[in-house]
Amino acid sequence: LPPESVRAQDSTSRMYKGEYQRVINDRTFFNVNVGNFTLDWPMEVQVNPADRPPQVFRTTNAVAGAGWNAFSSSRKKPQMKSQLTHYLPNKGGSHDFKFGFEVFEDSYRYGHNGQSGQIRYSYAGADASLPPDRIRFVDTGTPAGYSTDWTVGPTTDRHYAGYAQDRWSPNANLTFTVGVRIDKQIVGYGD
Repeated sequence: LPPESVRAQDSTSRMYKGEYQRVINDRTFFNVNVGNFTLDWPMEVQVNPADRPPQVFRTTNAVAGAGWNAFSSSRKKPQMKSQLTHYLPNKGGSHDFKFGFEVFEDSYRYGHNGQSGQIRYSYAGADASLPPDRIRFVDTGTPAGYSTDWTVGPTTDRHYAGYAQDRWSPNANLTFTVGVRIDKQIVGYGD
């Protein structure tokens, strides 16, 4: 598309992080990290599609009227990680136990935001005075209602993990690390 037909609005990216730490005693420590990342990137057309609907001339690939396929893209990624650490000296050497849980969700939403209108006229030739031979309809609502009254479903990717680990040092020259970790991933599409 010509650069003047569709343009990106200012994108908004935000990142939040919070952390809680607790010293339970001189051998046990607990911490939780939470965070969220968001990115919103809307596009808008430079010509009102009600005044000049989008047009494409297939023989020359020229376009006219409002820009076509204006979209909005948004991403959200909330996450949390917690860990309990317990140090145990003098029990067949020293042990450094760690127990933890993690969860995060990555949600991505991409869709036509209604800025281009609901109709695009397509012409076999290069003459707009002749009737179009193809008309494309897109199922969208009004641009003002996008993401509240109507929207597209997000692609979601959720991860859950739990783990337990022991770093055992029977003497100053030897260390073993053993543990178990269980992960679960759920992918899908939202409504």
